Amino acid sequence: MYKLIAFDMDGTLLDSEHRISEKTIEAIKKATALGKVVAFCTGRAPAEIREYFDVVPEVRYSICTNGAILYDIKERKSIYEKPIPPELVIKLFDEANTEPHFIQFFTHDVFFSCFDDEKLKAAGLYIYKDLYDRVAIVNENLEEEYRKNPFPIPKLSLHFLKYDSYERVRASIEEQGLPLAINHQNAQTIENTIKGVTKGEALRELCAHLGIDISETIAVGDSDNDLDAIRTAALGIAMANASENVKKEADVIVADNDHDGCAEAIEKYLL
Repeated sequence: MYKLIAFDMDGTLLDSEHRISEKTIEAIKKATALGKVVAFCTGRAPAEIREYFDVVPEVRYSICTNGAILYDIKERKSIYEKPIPPELVIKLFDEANTEPHFIQFFTHDVFFSCFDDEKLKAAGLYIYKDLYDRVAIVNENLEEEYRKNPFPIPKLSLHFLKYDSYERVRASIEEQGLPLAINHQNAQTIENTIKGVTKGEALRELCAHLGIDISETIAVGDSDNDLDAIRTAALGIAMANASENVKKEADVIVADNDHDGCAEAIEKYLL
């Protein structure tokens, strides 16, 4: 019998309007009332999902920044973090500075960025403008200030204004064999965490924290950065809108994120 279900957010738990459906909210309430654990499992930082804490207060734990942070929502603190060390962050800055780009980095409860509307549009990120306006600390001198006072950060995103720029910098990073895990947010973003960080490993950490065996878990997702969680969990579920890679790896497929696929996953498999 399954005890825990972990949901990716964008493209999974959130619909196309970035909302959690009423049917899914009710399913989460039902599951937690029966003693099941429902968790977020997202590439977002805690600051980027704060608006959902009151929507589903039954969710206490969140795997964030693709597994670099395991966050206790009730206590508003990290259970653990696996950040990129400052010297590697600066190395990534140096690599990115060969091409037009802007940066974002993420801590356990805030994220800092350096962008304007035109940069967001060029990088294919304008759909997140409202979110960034709500939660980002925007600083055009972000890199300069970081170099003066560096510190470990869980996730660093390099957003390139042209696809060719993205390709060149990514190739350079990979050729050097830097100890990084690189995920895809979109076609022009290099999303960096420290090597070994995955949603699947964070799922194991959450299970250890809760005393739940990995054989009692379900993971639900739609994108390639969900693959490790889907492979790690006892039952991997793909949304109907998932990438072909995710569908191939998943054990089952549910409805898409605009048609209550997550509620289906809870009702049909968790319960």
